[in-house]
Amino acid sequence: MHENVKTGNIDLGLCLSIDRYRAEQLISAQIQAGHNLFDTKIVTDEEMQAMKKAHWDWVVATCAVLNECFSSQSVSLHFSSAVYTKVSLKLNDLEKEIEEFPYMVQARCDRLFALINCLPVIPEPPADQFIKNIFHPVIAKKTWQHYIMADYESAVNSAFHEIEESVREAISQPSSIVSDEDLMKVAFDPETGYLSDKNNSQPISVAVRDLFDVAQKTYKDLASKQRISPNSQETAQLLVFASYLKSIIDKQTEEQKLPLEGFELLKDE
Repeated sequence: MHENVKTGNIDLGLCLSIDRYRAEQLISAQIQAGHNLFDTKIVTDEEMQAMKKAHWDWVVATCAVLNECFSSQSVSLHFSSAVYTKVSLKLNDLEKEIEEFPYMVQARCDRLFALINCLPVIPEPPADQFIKNIFHPVIAKKTWQHYIMADYESAVNSAFHEIEESVREAISQPSSIVSDEDLMKVAFDPETGYLSDKNNSQPISVAVRDLFDVAQKTYKDLASKQRISPNSQETAQLLVFASYLKSIIDKQTEEQKLPLEGFELLKDE
């Protein structure tokens, strides 16, 4: 996994948001626009200030193009970050700026050239949507730092603690009333469970209840169950599984929200 397709505030892999040929066209156009900044001869301080503004406008426009082309804003952030240029030995400030300006613009153009060279190995759509849709944004946010630090046990524990907390919040029952042991059975009870899908048949509702119950009892607090810590592959698979469970909770919570239509406020006679 790489740090870059957006999932909430987490990036999971750099992908193109548009087709490769179109991205190359857009980036090439911005390179040409950058080179056009060299065409104007600068003599006065006013001309230098106008050129600085034109340069900044070009940087902003290029960032917008890069955000359109790529799934992650990290590309535009890298492009717009400070560049190292050849330092002028001129003593006059204006002459110094005039000499250093082309190197600054060229450095950013070089970054764009490097991006074009990388395009053949960056996945095209729908890879960005596929990677983004694998993980629930809340699960990704809770577990990503653990995963990249290879703390796989904590990643899995965080994911399934989030599942438990989401279910408990949905049914509004503290642990003093519904124990952790019975939480999933109560929440997904086919007859009375708040999170049970009433459109499902009885056998399916029972299966969903058992799925949540077994998942929590198997994967929450792995150390206390004396299980071997998961490796990177098993952890990734469990995070995808937790993401699916979380999406079920979200769907059922949303469906259980009663619309206010049909209720009339009492009015004074």
